[in-house]
Amino acid sequence: MAYCTLDDILDGIDEADVIAYTDDFDSGVISQDAVDKAISGADALIDSYLARQYQVPMDPVPDLVRDLAVDIAIYRICSRRSAAPDDREKKY
Repeated sequence: MAYCTLDDILDGIDEADVIAYTDDFDSGVISQDAVDKAISGADALIDSYLARQYQVPMDPVPDLVRDLAVDIAIYRICSRRSAAPDDREKKY
């Protein structure tokens, strides 16, 4: 179970930006594969910290964990090709 979804990510970043960061083939659409990898990486990072004290994956997902997963996933999406913008790095 993922801690966030593409819809959660789109609440935090414009769809056009997600397309720009993930569309490796100039198809004009979001690469779901790239988004899934970013979410998976965010989940793994969060679980590595939470597993010390909690059973993971968390279900239901607390709002704070979802928010952190969104910030981490957006950072990973933005940094696929180069350094992420400063505001995304700070949230990460």
